[in-house]
Amino acid sequence: MANFKDLLLKIANNSRLTPQELDELGRFGTEIQSRNAQVADWERQSFTNTDPTLRQLDFRTLGAKVRMDTDTAIPSGAMYFPWETVDYYDIGMVDLVANDTRITIPRTGRYFVGINFAFEAISTSYWRADIFVNRTTILTSGTQNQSAVFGTINISEDAILTVGDYVETKITQVTGVSKNVLGANMFVRWLGVN
Repeated sequence: MANFKDLLLKIANNSRLTPQELDELGRFGTEIQSRNAQVADWERQSFTNTDPTLRQLDFRTLGAKVRMDTDTAIPSGAMYFPWETVDYYDIGMVDLVANDTRITIPRTGRYFVGINFAFEAISTSYWRADIFVNRTTILTSGTQNQSAVFGTINISEDAILTVGDYVETKITQVTGVSKNVLGANMFVRWLGVN
């Protein structure tokens, strides 16, 4: 069993580490990390502070996820999709009472945004889902063509978003009659600063 100093010297001399030495180096790092009081404190902190720039975001994922578990009728045309359940969120990202279609961005940076939808079968037309930023910019889109069985759209994209931006999903179907979304979710996850 090598000691930490020997492993560091070997690395400094550009010597190859054996698989056992690499494993031990990983254990040293884990032990040091777990004894670091500041790291332990970061891991326990939630993102409830109104100024998220004060939080260490490398140890926790800032984000939100909302879903709809019941069938939701979509009239022929387009509508911003309302959410009914929050799986998780940080720093006021979700308010289903005031804005049930939105996830709001609490800190400027790079985010990963995605949706997963299941749709009732349609024999004509298509389903379309667009992820919008501030109702002005389409982040990404997906379509499900006519089908005799239920369809799905699962899309995601990363983007630089600014504090106060919000993301929404717009659902479109133009069959001429109301059709159902059978289940859906949307998520936003922090990836880091740009």
